[in-house]
Amino acid sequence: MMLKFITLMPHGEEVLNPKDDETKSLKMLMQEIGESANDIAEFIVLSPHSIRIMDHISIIFSEHVSNGKDFPVDRKLAHIIFTESKRNNLPVVEVNYGALEGKESKIPLDWGTSIPLEFFKNVKNLVIISPARIIDINHLIKFGEILAQVTDNYENDIGIIVSADNAHSHKEDGPYGFSKYAKIYDDFIINSFKNNKIEAIAKLDEKIVEEAKPDSFWQILVLVGILKRKNFLVQEIKYSCPSYFGMMAAKFTKV
Repeated sequence: MMLKFITLMPHGEEVLNPKDDETKSLKMLMQEIGESANDIAEFIVLSPHSIRIMDHISIIFSEHVSNGKDFPVDRKLAHIIFTESKRNNLPVVEVNYGALEGKESKIPLDWGTSIPLEFFKNVKNLVIISPARIIDINHLIKFGEILAQVTDNYENDIGIIVSADNAHSHKEDGPYGFSKYAKIYDDFIINSFKNNKIEAIAKLDEKIVEEAKPDSFWQILVLVGILKRKNFLVQEIKYSCPSYFGMMAAKFTKV
């Protein structure tokens, strides 16, 4: 079995009921991406909105996650990722809630996971991971390499969903205000994906990231590590900015 599928998807609610043409086009690509993964039942989701631990990468280890519908967590795969990461001295932690196991071992499904999952119809098992924002860039890239390695040796075919919205400072009346760096950040991300130079994102100036206020940078760093080990290329992207934050989807093809 192997890593069969990678995508980057936004998680803004606007994409579910788009009002403008760019967001409608974005949604259409997300539908196409979801349909292309109909033969995959297990996904690793990199989300910025699951359990956030200031200086660790959190790996959900409850038996289930739920947004009204329960999804089983593949605790075996989660623990392999945790163990291999610890062996490489990376700051990871397994997180659970309620009970060690059974029906009370359940964590709410965050919107960074549940919105992308709206576009995937055959999900049976999940592993949900949230990378912290103060972790060393090289550690996040190394974690991505470990994900690529672990999935190649696993018993099931795996898909990876990188859940990420871009700059959150496009509008003065937005919750984070306006910054000229929002467009600079989003343009850099768009061009890096278009040109299959995603590794360049690791060298983005800290001030650009800080002022743009994205929630994509850290998950993309993990993606950089995955792509160091796996031959996937960006086939198509769509971008829209219907409110104060930018959203992008990227369809990858395996080569």
